Amino acid sequence: MHLKCNDKQLTQSNLQNARAFGWVDVIAVIVSILAYIIVARVFNLSYPVKSCVKLIGFIIAPLCISKYCYRDLFWLKFQISSDVLRRKYWVLIIASFVLLCIVFLFRDVLGGVFGVARIIDDIRYRNHYPVYMFLFGGLYISLINTLAEEVFFRGYILKRLICRIGYFKASFISSAIFSVYHLVIFRNWFNPGMLVLALVGLFIAGLILNQFTENFDSLLPSWTIHGLMNITLFVVAIPFFLT
Repeated sequence: MHLKCNDKQLTQSNLQNARAFGWVDVIAVIVSILAYIIVARVFNLSYPVKSCVKLIGFIIAPLCISKYCYRDLFWLKFQISSDVLRRKYWVLIIASFVLLCIVFLFRDVLGGVFGVARIIDDIRYRNHYPVYMFLFGGLYISLINTLAEEVFFRGYILKRLICRIGYFKASFISSAIFSVYHLVIFRNWFNPGMLVLALVGLFIAGLILNQFTENFDSLLPSWTIHGLMNITLFVVAIPFFLT
């Protein structure tokens, strides 16, 4: 019962069908995202409330459905199985850290291009953030929030969709949902042109993270890269918040 859904040696069609994305999963994804939209945008509740709703919808609900409905958590894997892949993982971390340093050097330019000051004002207005909460929020977003999104988009959606429609279609759908979902967060931050650019960038980022998940057969690399991406954004934003 530990075979991968896309393993070439997989001959048990009943196992693949049992692991495939079904109507229960479709409903769970829709309800989880709608619940977050309602608390985040319709009622504009506090950040702790929004975070709890996301953690329930993105982690707890998928885990409960998989454990009690399908009795299979094959998609929830953080271990890297071989020494070769572990070495590649550390190379990936070093390369990402170098990129983070480059972004830090050009933070003022990037902040101006993406209108970070306006974004900070929107965050302050919606969340009433003091400085210490902004610092805590950056740490939370880089660690816990990224964990929830990787479990949901790369684990629960991508890995189960692969069992149903294959990797390429599953990756496209997962990345599209990942991109559009972020409209809830930043729809007020950009003009239409920059908004489209941001959505395309997120879609491409989703494809890249999906490929990491597929190549390593683990959520750890995508979680690490996603966290470093968020840290990069935080590094660009923090000087504007402090001023």
